[in-house]
Amino acid sequence: MTRSPENVRFFLFGGVRIVRDGVEIAVTQPKQRGLLALLLANVGETLTVDSIVDALWNGEPAPTAVNQIHRHVGALRRACQPGLGRRHSGRFITGIGRGYRMAVDPDACDVTEFRQVAARARELGDTGEHAAALQQSLQALAVASSPAGAEGMHDMPEFASIEDERVSAILTAAGQCRRATDYAAILPALRSAAEHHPFNEALAASLMDALAYTGRGAEAVHLYRTVRRRLTTELGCEPGPQLKRALADALRHNSSRPVDTEAQPKETALPRPAQLPMPLPGFGGRRRLLAALAESATQRRVLHLTGAAGVGKTGVAVRHATQIVGQYPDGQLYVDLHGHDPTCTPTDVLDALEDMLVGLHIPSHAMPQSIGARSGLLRSVLSALQVLILLDDARDFAQIKPLLPGPGRSDVIVTSQSSMPELVAFHHAELVQLTSLDDVVTVLEFSS
Repeated sequence: MTRSPENVRFFLFGGVRIVRDGVEIAVTQPKQRGLLALLLANVGETLTVDSIVDALWNGEPAPTAVNQIHRHVGALRRACQPGLGRRHSGRFITGIGRGYRMAVDPDACDVTEFRQVAARARELGDTGEHAAALQQSLQALAVASSPAGAEGMHDMPEFASIEDERVSAILTAAGQCRRATDYAAILPALRSAAEHHPFNEALAASLMDALAYTGRGAEAVHLYRTVRRRLTTELGCEPGPQLKRALADALRHNSSRPVDTEAQPKETALPRPAQLPMPLPGFGGRRRLLAALAESATQRRVLHLTGAAGVGKTGVAVRHATQIVGQYPDGQLYVDLHGHDPTCTPTDVLDALEDMLVGLHIPSHAMPQSIGARSGLLRSVLSALQVLILLDDARDFAQIKPLLPGPGRSDVIVTSQSSMPELVAFHHAELVQLTSLDDVVTVLEFSS
């Protein structure tokens, strides 16, 4: 890249800066930074002094505003070209009538460089040179890695327009990554842009696609729920077609869907959960019951085993789960709720939800903090999976309600000392009451 004769470069993305001979020149006065930002945002165009004053003083100028502008222009000229005489304009900021114009070489300003490279990326894409187009797009975004403008000026029309260009370039690059089935390079830019623009559904949908394609389907579903909550709460509207399409893609179980295993080796290599405890050694008896439960397994979603302490509920539940485990290709989850354990307090619902979500490989930074949000995320993740869930020693229905899956193919086994009518009424559970262990179950003596 060629350099301007004075070796001066101007930066607007990520904050306004001047770099001369590789050294950043401090522009500390706020109005001076704002003036430089306005000139760079309108590079090559003449701005009247009145328009500059109106922008920098927000329509309420100080009596000395015009004189301040002239002094700031002089200071900026000398910052770019040390030793410049007070009456000389230099080569960068030229006075035109009652205004000023910034004149810099295209490669000496990050805004013009970004626009040139982004335009080249679009041209390559239009001619079918997709790999080269993607490289140019990524180069453009390396230049424009953050929003343009000085502090407090990002909402001004000039900077909002540049930000629209930057977001458009990010979405273009995301589309090119989708074509190449390789989202790793664009993920950081998508994340950052989505944070800066929390109501931009196109950015959120592209980020969901990137997460799903790199093995983060659960995080994509959580992102959808977060954006939907924001839209409904603050704007009173539901997500549009783009977000709904991205959600459907994230939830779809498609083994042919490309996954960037190099970008996420740890996540894609994680095993399916297999949390069932070992069956009770030497467990015998209840054969007819276990056979009947196995026969009816495909006809129910929830099995509820009740009975007094020590009657063998957990043993039957684990043995039955082991019998049918092959019907659940996405694994098994086990939670000991300690509902009636005299040695400890019952498991907190929030902790139980965290255990289940961790078992499904939800990353810690995507873990919601409330019971309702975690429960919703659990249902969203399970809606695309076929998992067997064993909730052992439940205290009551209130403890297990947030842990139950929604519509889908995941099933639940619940054990508790007392029956829960809500499970039967609302979840069509099959209720099995276990009686005395002595005359039905034989526990064989087990020794080493």
